[in-house]
Amino acid sequence: MTSESRRRRLSPAMRAFVAVDVVLVIALVVVILATRGGPETPPPPSAAASATADPATPPATSPSAQASQTATSPTRTEDPTEGEDEARLFASPSGNIVCSISPDGASCSIAELSAEGLVEDEDCEGTVGHVVRVTAEGAERPCVTGRPPGKAPSGTPELEYETSTSAFGYTCTSSRSGIICRHDGTGHGFSIARAGSSLF
Repeated sequence: MTSESRRRRLSPAMRAFVAVDVVLVIALVVVILATRGGPETPPPPSAAASATADPATPPATSPSAQASQTATSPTRTEDPTEGEDEARLFASPSGNIVCSISPDGASCSIAELSAEGLVEDEDCEGTVGHVVRVTAEGAERPCVTGRPPGKAPSGTPELEYETSTSAFGYTCTSSRSGIICRHDGTGHGFSIARAGSSLF
């Protein structure tokens, strides 16, 4: 039997199968050659590699984490730089007491004062007790005429409770019972609160 007669015996389905096999083999050879012959492309950096930071670089900290790391001990602001003479203004957290420290002294005013906190002074046509002041010479309660002082204006810096601030040789400390200011050199000072004021 000749090869010509064998070929004629292959059915159309068999011929199609053989043709598909040949095409697949050729495609496989082309893929292998293309993969081996082309330049190697580095794999994309993995998430783990990109997350690896330089050991010398500290990790970023969220604002909440930074707040938790902040010391809760009382803070103290420093004196102004030499030659600076602008008054430092601040208020109690409630806004009821407003104070200022300047080269001339430290003074505070209180908006809401109990009746017992007022001081009688026949020479004063207004009220005594709403304002207290200290200088190197001593502390005093000046006479206030007209309307009593108001609360702190919006935006006035607050002196948090259990916190002190110093400027021009004076130190003021805020607490829930009021504010105390004194002259650092002489020790003269005052305390002021809703219940009243005292001088020392």
